[in-house]
Amino acid sequence: MGKIRVTREEIVSEAQKVREFFLLDYARIEAAWGGTLVVTPLNREAINRARSAYQLFGARYPFIERYKEFLDAADAALSQLPSVELTAIVQCETSQTIDIETIAISASQ
Repeated sequence: MGKIRVTREEIVSEAQKVREFFLLDYARIEAAWGGTLVVTPLNREAINRARSAYQLFGARYPFIERYKEFLDAADAALSQLPSVELTAIVQCETSQTIDIETIAISASQ
């Protein structure tokens, strides 16, 4: 069990960093966002993909401080679990109408 809190500003800031890095692939989030927030926990397969991206782009992309340490800690925690389903419960505090979609996945994938 764990909790995270992400602000609108953090989402917009991260989307802007991605857009600036992959300029031809993404539009501004404020202009292109369709109103659906999709939340998917990282399983071990996704953590390995994130590590690969970090190795590939780490010197050029502004990852958050201690990004690799966070991935390593998440992988270590998941390696201790049996093949369980990871889910997210999301609460959104806003006056805007937002559709929230959560996707459950297997921890061992």
